[in-house]
Amino acid sequence: MERVAKEMTYLNRKTASEFLLTVDEMKVNPNHAVVLTGLGMRTGLPAMLRLSSALIQTLETGASLRSVVKVLVAEIREENLIRFETQAARLSVLLTIPMIIFLLPCVFIVIAGPAVIKIIDVLGR
Repeated sequence: MERVAKEMTYLNRKTASEFLLTVDEMKVNPNHAVVLTGLGMRTGLPAMLRLSSALIQTLETGASLRSVVKVLVAEIREENLIRFETQAARLSVLLTIPMIIFLLPCVFIVIAGPAVIKIIDVLGR
């Protein structure tokens, strides 16, 4: 975790500092599950809560850290993709309203304008 924190310093300084704080707490507190739970609680992010739970699970069961983190990352990516697809689907509905308000009247003026002018000209004679 310390290595990850050092490599992550340039990408996300706050997350790296949280990892370093967790490493420091793990050096002092022999109960690593409590320290990892604290990591999830301090950040309050759902992904960090899940990561801390996964790390606790690997400590308790002895499961492979690599496989657990790989599955967790795949799940988080899938959830992000679903969230982005939902937002993209919603965007088309939101763009329909301005199109109706601003573009449709202009199209009617361009299409029906010459016909209205001819009708006014014919009725005026």
